[in-house]
Amino acid sequence: MKKSLILLTALLLTFATSKAQTEKGNQTLGLNFGLSVLQSSDFDFNQFDNSFATDNARTTIFNIGPNYSYFIVDNVEIGVNLSYSSTVTTFNTTGTDLGSSSNQNSKNYSGSLFVRRYFLHKNKIGIRAGAYLGYGHDSQSMGYPPAFSSSDYSSKQNFGQAGANLDLVYFPSKRLGFAAMLANMSYEHYSQNNGMQGHGSGNDFNLGLVSNGLSLSVFYIFGGKG
Repeated sequence: MKKSLILLTALLLTFATSKAQTEKGNQTLGLNFGLSVLQSSDFDFNQFDNSFATDNARTTIFNIGPNYSYFIVDNVEIGVNLSYSSTVTTFNTTGTDLGSSSNQNSKNYSGSLFVRRYFLHKNKIGIRAGAYLGYGHDSQSMGYPPAFSSSDYSSKQNFGQAGANLDLVYFPSKRLGFAAMLANMSYEHYSQNNGMQGHGSGNDFNLGLVSNGLSLSVFYIFGGKG
């Protein structure tokens, strides 16, 4: 009888621990950050005059921002993300004709509301999947060498987003968690102001995968019964 009570107590403690991080009433406060570098190169050859050109592009994307969430039931959280991101793309063209270069810069400020569900193995590692709605503002500018400064331009746009994402999650301790993006799918509607070039609007569909760059988050768990 005594052994049975000890075993039952151990099982109850195991169950309580297995949902300690993601149980109802817990809260998280964390930081999202990401970095990706994309490079491309295209070679064009004109067989009529034997001229050629190589177009190179390098894009660096950095983002950072805080997040907060609350577990409304076990393994399900709702929360908010704030984000700032910077994108810099450098274009270089070389070849038989005179080379040229340009830089495109973009700054983005956005916020989103999300709901996510966790699927964990032994309260240590697993995945979380969810959906979100967001809104943001983006400004872009293109710069050319001084001789072509009159061709510089800038634009601003506001956008609304809806999407879904999938993350890998790891809890090294009861109060600390890490997550890495596996996939992110989003639909975006935007309205754009191009200054002298006029206004416009449009829609974008994006699919981001872990192979496109590193996107991580670290968060602290507090509150609840833990």
